[in-house]
Amino acid sequence: PMKQKAFRALVRDVKRQKYEQGRKEMVELVAQQNLFSCEQAANLIETFKYGDDQADVAITLYPRLTDPEHLSKMLDAIKYKRDRERVKKALDL
Repeated sequence: PMKQKAFRALVRDVKRQKYEQGRKEMVELVAQQNLFSCEQAANLIETFKYGDDQADVAITLYPRLTDPEHLSKMLDAIKYKRDRERVKKALDL
């Protein structure tokens, strides 16, 4: 997974983005070149306000997880059950 110092900087930078779309785009870009633990993924998901955005981020990060056996940690970070279910369906879980 990402080193903690780099991950903290990423979370800080994501939070500084004014709009949710900009936040999602930043996560998508960083996810192309990094791996994440489920705990890190959960922390990123929690920076998003809306369930749809949380689900989108979870779907983006899933293939980049280093510990998918702890997936429940990431899913628990998604506020609403319907959004968690959408993630599970999208990922065939």
